[in-house]
Amino acid sequence: MRAYDFGLDSSLSRASFPQRTFAPKGSSLRVVNERRPRADLTDLRIGDLATFLAVVRARSITRAARELDVTASQVSKTIARIEGRIGRELVRRGARGVELTEAGESSVPLVETIFEQLGRMERHETESPAMLTIAAPSFLCAVLLPALIAALPQHRVRGLELPPAALRAHPSDGVFDVLVVTGSAKRMLPAWSVLPVGSVRKGLLCSPKLAEKLGKAPISPKALVDVAFITPVYNLNGQLVPAEDDCPLAAGERRTGHEVQTLACALETAAESEYAVFGPVCAARRLIEAGMIVEVAVKGWDVREECVLAVNPDRILSRIRNALAEALAQRLKDLDA
Repeated sequence: MRAYDFGLDSSLSRASFPQRTFAPKGSSLRVVNERRPRADLTDLRIGDLATFLAVVRARSITRAARELDVTASQVSKTIARIEGRIGRELVRRGARGVELTEAGESSVPLVETIFEQLGRMERHETESPAMLTIAAPSFLCAVLLPALIAALPQHRVRGLELPPAALRAHPSDGVFDVLVVTGSAKRMLPAWSVLPVGSVRKGLLCSPKLAEKLGKAPISPKALVDVAFITPVYNLNGQLVPAEDDCPLAAGERRTGHEVQTLACALETAAESEYAVFGPVCAARRLIEAGMIVEVAVKGWDVREECVLAVNPDRILSRIRNALAEALAQRLKDLDA
């Protein structure tokens, strides 16, 4: 996180403010030149940031004003002042109260970190574990995060579970420092350091009951013609977006059953039904060990997807990146054994 100074700076010169040159009196064009100021956050106030967090908590200007014992007009002016300084809209008023913009959502953890650091100063905490925010799809977060935590004993880790589409859409928002994702990330993160750390094997997963009906493995893909599949769907900005599961059988060649947002939900549903899931085998390891899910081999199917580690080089030291890469590579190798 970038460090900023907060408080009033009496040394600000006129160069910090817009300079305008006006046309002669009577001219129809009044402003002929305007030089916009560079972004300068030195006059942001701690109280303003606290007001922003109050609005976030309350999701309402009026309720936030009541909490802070000020008027709603004062809260609105404070939010406008912050937005004016950073040059981005943070909140919008809607029929159901206040809604955060994308910039507002990404600013919340940064502002919370500021108050967390101030709290440590007040408590005279001179040393504290560094916070590392790691984002990954839900199934990767579940199977890989313990290994990453073990590799960085001096850090606190914040794990974020996000759908792949969201991870690819917001890599530069500053919300996370590290990204673990399957598939290529070079084009998505050209300024980040991207390292391949292994691969994830995908397979046909279903309940023992359905596996018995399908017959002796390896089965023919034709045996799946009447089997309904549970497929992924994501909520992106209020829109439900079906996603590909990389099954060798295209959508038009198989029955589509239920749609769920997480692989964990899909597997739990499949374990108690006769629906199939095509997905990462490592995500089902505990259910397979418990006898609730079976991996069924299919003739001609051998699907693997590259797993990559991407880190923001402006925030993550190379030794931290290397420790994460080594831990991920070993974990993926163990899961594939």
